[in-house]
Amino acid sequence: PVPSLIGRKDLELDYLRTIVRQGLIEMPPFRPTELSDAEIDEIYAHIISAKPSETVPAKPSTKAP
Repeated sequence: PVPSLIGRKDLELDYLRTIVRQGLIEMPPFRPTELSDAEIDEIYAHIISAKPSETVPAKPSTKAP
C-alpha cells in the first residue's frame, strides 16, 4: 500500500477515477477492461477507510561511532 493515500479524507472519487483512467506522471492509465468502475469504487472505499500504519522509531545505536 501507498502510505500517503491510506486514510486520506480529501480524495474525491471522481478525481481518483480520472487519474486511474487517464494516468498521472509515471502511472499509466487503466482501461475499463483492466480495472472496472466497481473495482475503482472498492479501491476508493479502502483508501478512505483504512488506517495508516503506525511508524515505530528506530532504536538508537548503543555502539560508539
